[in-house]
Amino acid sequence: METNMFTRCLLLLLAVCLTAGCEAPVSIDHDAIDRLDAPAPLAAAKGSGAPILTQVQLVTFQQPEVVPNMPLDDPQPVTGSNAILRRFDDRIKATLTTHDLPEGLYTFWWHLIHDDQELSILWAGNYVVSNQNGNGHLITTLPEGEENAPGFIFLGHGLQPGAAQTVRVELWVRLHGVPSEDPEALEEQLTRPFGLCTDTRNPNPRPGDYPCWNPQRAVFGQP
Repeated sequence: METNMFTRCLLLLLAVCLTAGCEAPVSIDHDAIDRLDAPAPLAAAKGSGAPILTQVQLVTFQQPEVVPNMPLDDPQPVTGSNAILRRFDDRIKATLTTHDLPEGLYTFWWHLIHDDQELSILWAGNYVVSNQNGNGHLITTLPEGEENAPGFIFLGHGLQPGAAQTVRVELWVRLHGVPSEDPEALEEQLTRPFGLCTDTRNPNPRPGDYPCWNPQRAVFGQP
């Protein structure tokens, strides 16, 4: 990837933030930038054809602030939400837009069930909701191979090689409460499923931890 193209994209993104304001820390979609820089023949060589697309609405998922987490008796679609999963030959990519989320710091987690029934749970991103509409956004890419995981693997071994087009996929939206002012604690909130959470599985419990829960999820299933 050419450095000047990355710089131009970053400056453009910062200009948008300065003009319109950003609700949360901005994540650069390096996968999209790579596609801009790559010549057409090279981009086409990554896969044998168009990706397999699955589009769903998010659904409400768990009871608020209940530990251990308990599913809702009557989950409902989140009207106006949208989640798209693209399956490539060697990776999966999700784009998610939703609303009606309580204010606070969120992490997103891939939940993958492979053909051999191995369950993998791993980090997909983070976001801070700080507006009355409770809007949340995510663009995330997960390559095949445990060594290529973009963040913390809580369970399993990431996306197995050769599994991108067959694995069962969900994305969970997890609330960690108010962002901490302590840098070390904030890092846990941003990157770990039990960062500052009231839960017996939290390896670093603190007084006043928040009862983390998963308000919504996107269920893509299998193609």
